[in-house]
This record gives sequence, structure tokens and C-alpha cells, in this order.
Amino acid sequence: QFADCNQAAVDMLRCADKSALLAQHPAQFSPQFQPDGRLSSEKADDMIATAMRVGSHRFEWVHCSEHCADFPVEILLTPVIVGDQQLIIGTLRDITQQVLDQKTQAALHQISEAAHSTSTLVEMFGRIHQILGDLLPARNFFVTLCDQPRDELTFPYSGDENDSAPESRKLHDCTPSGRRLRPARGRAVTPERVPSQRHPASPRAD
Repeated sequence: QFADCNQAAVDMLRCADKSALLAQHPAQFSPQFQPDGRLSSEKADDMIATAMRVGSHRFEWVHCSEHCADFPVEILLTPVIVGDQQLIIGTLRDITQQVLDQKTQAALHQISEAAHSTSTLVEMFGRIHQILGDLLPARNFFVTLCDQPRDELTFPYSGDENDSAPESRKLHDCTPSGRRLRPARGRAVTPERVPSQRHPASPRAD
């Protein structure tokens, strides 16, 4: 059970206050399984045993809270003796942005490889769809090409669970694709325009 915590831990685990966190069992803040397929309860015991054996142990973990999705953290466990009690100090660091950055870089590398290794546009678009699906929800995905001289939109690739590929159509403002692809309304995706998925908690929690 928890003996004490700081406010950063309360914020990171989305608890109402310190007393609410301390009233919970540590298992309440982990999903049933970790990304490697191991039960969180079994793996937690192993991590604690390692820390006790070698003096400290640093590792990555997936935590969860009652109202939020799972999120990755880096944990440092350090055994200490306070009076006649054996305690373990756990320091948590939210690494959501770090993990997202790593996945994004890996996806960009894979897309670059796909551009050189695939033999047709459709094959390349299908590979990009697969790569993006590992990074974000993209079960329904299509590619739109704009032929400005013909004032036409075409859809060379479509992966949709419910609808067939859209038919070619004129480029006009009554469709979302048309509004975004008109030259006067082009938009560039930059890091500043992508909402951060980082949890707004303090970087360290003890």
C-alpha cells in the first residue's frame, strides 16, 4: 500500500487529492497487462524484487487512472529503511511525449522506406495506412489527389470499414476535401498545430 506521496503524484494519477490516492491499492493504477503481455501484478512483484536485490531499479511501465487512458512512465524504485520499516520510494516520470516522439520518428522512417520499396502508388498508400494505424486510430483512411488543371479530386486509395472508395468529383467547396485542397485554403501540418498528448502533470512524482 501507499505510505505517502507528493502533489505531482496526485496530479499524474488524476486523483481528487492526496487522501484519495493513499486510499487506493497500487494495483488500481495499472492495467491488467503490461505491453509485453505480462500481468501487471506479476511483473510489479519482479520489479520490486529486483530493486530489493540490487539496491534500486529503473524501468518503463504503463499506468492508468480512473478517468484517463493508459500512459507510459519511467519508474525508479529505491528501497529504504525508515525506523524499523522497510519502504520503497517510487519516483515516476511521465514519458508520454518521449514515447510519442519515438513512435513518430519510427513511422516517418518506415514511410520513407515504403516510398522506395513499393512498386505502385496503391501499394505505397496501403503501406502508409498500415504504418499510421500503429501510430493513431486510422481504420478508415483514404488518399485524395487534386488535379488542378481538370479541377478534379480523385481517390486512388481508400480503406474504409463501411463505405467503398469515393468516386472522382469536381473540386468545389461543398466537401471537406475540396475546402482543404483549394490553393487559397491550403493548410500545412506543423508540430505547433498538432495537439499535444502529453499529460499535464508535473514531470516527477514520488
